[in-house]
Order: sequence, then C-alpha cells, then structure tokens
Amino acid sequence: MTAQTAPAPASEPAGAGLHPLLPALLADDWEKVDAELPALLDLLFSRSAGEAWHKAGTFKNHLLDVYRTLALWDQPRDVRVLGLFHSVYSNEFVALKLFDASAKRAELAAAVGEEAERLIHTFCVMPRTRFVQKLTEIDAIPAGGSILKNQTAACCICRRRTRRSSRSSRSPI
Repeated sequence: MTAQTAPAPASEPAGAGLHPLLPALLADDWEKVDAELPALLDLLFSRSAGEAWHKAGTFKNHLLDVYRTLALWDQPRDVRVLGLFHSVYSNEFVALKLFDASAKRAELAAAVGEEAERLIHTFCVMPRTRFVQKLTEIDAIPAGGSILKNQTAACCICRRRTRRSSRSSRSPI
C-alpha cells in the first residue's frame, strides 16, 4: 500500500501580498505612482535639491525616501506631496530653503495644489522641537489625531492611518 501525499500548494506569484506601489517606487517609475509626480520632481530638482547634503545623502534622496514611505503607508496624496516638499521653505531644523515662503507660495501652490502647499508651509513654520516633544510624551497618536498650534496659529494635525486590510498580513509593507 502506498501512502498518498497531499498535492503541493500552488505557489504565489512573486510579489503577491506586497504593496501595489512597491515595484514602481523601487524602480523610480514615478509616472506609475502618480501621473503628475514627474512634473513635481522636475520642479523640485530644478531647485538644486540634489546638490545639498542632508543626513546620510542628498536632500533629493531624503525627500524621495520620505515620499516612498508615505506612499507605502497609504497616506493621502496631499500628505505624500507634503513629504516630498516638506522642508522646501526651510524650517527650525533644516536651512535648505528651495522656495521663498514670502514670495513663492502661490507658485508652489499652483504646482502642488492649495492643500498640499498649506501642509508644506505649516510643516516649515511649526515649532518642530515642541512637536517632537509632544510626540515623545504620548504612547500613541490618539485615533482622533493630535493638534499642535504655534504662536502664529499655524497648526499641525497628526492622524493615525490604518493599513489597507486587503493586503496580506504577512507583508511588512
């Protein structure tokens, strides 16, 4: 009598369960990520973002990495664009001004959209030290968000965003 073995499980296609944007993000295929992204990158890089050193690489690489992270976290487009342009007006920690907030806000808003520009400007003018302190004082961002206001009434709202449930729970991304 021969023992019967169970059929081998069907193998999953390569990349099954991974974030759908991951291949395009890894390949720098920006148009597949967002049809308007190549024009935004041209604008950003025309301002010498690739020539300034920032942390462990160029400012350009840092901005792209922030964008990739926010995309993989399924953040809304305006938040991803905020990540891409997050310090272009300079800020409390970074003196890499690529746009003049007093004269070029309308130009940037025309390119990225009013809401994304508002988020970018708020990020650049908010009290980052206090923001970081507030984040370290709490165990988790409340479900309703956390609001931080500064002296000029600009505010930053941090919200948790849950992952899409359709993605495999095995995937770290």
